Amino acid sequence: MKTLSIDFDGVIHSYTSGWQGASEINDPPVPGAIKWLAKMAEKYELCIFSTRSATTEGREAMRKAIARWVFESDLSDEKAAHLMGTLKFPKSKPSAWLTLDDRALTFTGVFPGEEQIESFRPWYKRENDLGQTTVGQRIYEALQGMPDGATIDELVGQVLPRMIGLSTAECVDVIISTLNRLVDAGYVQGAGGRYCAPGPKPVIWDDL
Repeated sequence: MKTLSIDFDGVIHSYTSGWQGASEINDPPVPGAIKWLAKMAEKYELCIFSTRSATTEGREAMRKAIARWVFESDLSDEKAAHLMGTLKFPKSKPSAWLTLDDRALTFTGVFPGEEQIESFRPWYKRENDLGQTTVGQRIYEALQGMPDGATIDELVGQVLPRMIGLSTAECVDVIISTLNRLVDAGYVQGAGGRYCAPGPKPVIWDDL
């Protein structure tokens, strides 16, 4: 059976709060992550390997977080038990057929230059294949065009058509979680079920 080495933060764990410690996992999973893991577990050996893997506490925190997300998902009891029974959390880097990581470049035989390295952004901080901006910027720009503010449903209606690669439910989850981060960062204000963006446009969107 082939082995997949899967990074945790930014791949399985949405990691929106950033690093809080090896045993601190406070954010939800990336939309679609649990269903994908369950499907891959039918054919591959799955190893969750991360910076957290260096300590027993970190490995146990990842296992507990995934277990919670699995049993909160709509997977059948059988699939949930199979996934948790087959997932591995190695201490050292596994010998894998393929690695899935949000911060990596595929080596093609040509070494990357400094510009390529410096301009690298993980998937959640870069423009997508259509040249669209980050979800945070799309939400902010949509609210800028709504001087009276918008409800979540109205905001989803504005932003959703411009998102690709996820199901509608997954897109809505991403929009809502990103909106909450915009509010926490002070870029967006919310009151009475409506949201608005009264301030100047942020210059850097790396965390949104």
